[in-house]
Amino acid sequence: MDNTNLNARIGNAIERVRSTLQGQAPFLSREVGCWIREISPNGDPSALFTHVRMFPILQMPEWLVDTLPITPDFEFQQSLIHSSVNGYYYIRLIDDVMDGDRQRSLELSILPAAGFFCSQFQSFYHSHFPGQHGFWRMFFELWTASCESAAHDSGLGSVDWPAFEKVSSRKYSAAGIPVAAACCYYDRPELIAPWLEFTNDLARWSQMLDDLLDWHCDRRDQRATYFLSEGERRRRTGEDLDEWVAREGWVWAFDLLEQWMSALHARAQELGSISLQVYLDQRTTWLREQKSDMLKGFAAISQLAGILEQVPLLSDTRSIEEGVSGYNPQL
Repeated sequence: MDNTNLNARIGNAIERVRSTLQGQAPFLSREVGCWIREISPNGDPSALFTHVRMFPILQMPEWLVDTLPITPDFEFQQSLIHSSVNGYYYIRLIDDVMDGDRQRSLELSILPAAGFFCSQFQSFYHSHFPGQHGFWRMFFELWTASCESAAHDSGLGSVDWPAFEKVSSRKYSAAGIPVAAACCYYDRPELIAPWLEFTNDLARWSQMLDDLLDWHCDRRDQRATYFLSEGERRRRTGEDLDEWVAREGWVWAFDLLEQWMSALHARAQELGSISLQVYLDQRTTWLREQKSDMLKGFAAISQLAGILEQVPLLSDTRSIEEGVSGYNPQL
């Protein structure tokens, strides 16, 4: 499938969200519109879904369909994007309210929009899959697993490996719904298990990346993550968590991410998706750039720390010299 016009297709889906909400709830529409712009890079809602840090929820089913010897149903694919956009907004709104990251008063005022987003997300599937279709069992399993993981994760005071793998990274479980839908629609049920397994592995990688790059904000807001929790377990006696991150934490996390990315590449080859492999290549390049930037940042901090350590010594030396020479700066 040609994805060169993906931004335009995302824009159409977002406009459909706006127009539908405007027609049904004009007051709420204005508030939601402000929120959508605020959570988007440079105020561009379409850019949010193609941002390098964004989990590829819209692209995953498209990459799957690219591997099939069929002519894709464009209307189905576009409606799938529309559904997933609503699903993302629902999850993001609930998540922001739980975290209190942004303007909490605005988020609370538009919280009723969660019902609209959820109904729009689910109604698309009703038009394609009858109530007794096997898709619905997977839908409710993945949707419930995502909700359960989000609730469980928010209450964790510390995150060990089992909790990270079975709870934190499973917050992305709902991303498997459009993937399973594509498999069912194009009558390829045998692809559901391998593609969902890949989706879970990519979710684990994405969660670890977020934990690493957002560690300072997470620590400030007292959010427990696997990265921070591992730092508490690994840091030396008397060592501050910031010092552990600079000494070994970031290297440890990047090593894990690189190992997992290698496994993702191998899995993408097994799935036969060229587009997916291109995406992973781009992510690998970007990850190396982030690692290089972080290395430079910690090197600069270490250099500054070395200079600051010399300040008391220089100050003491100056005082001795002034005392010997009788120098008085007030004269």
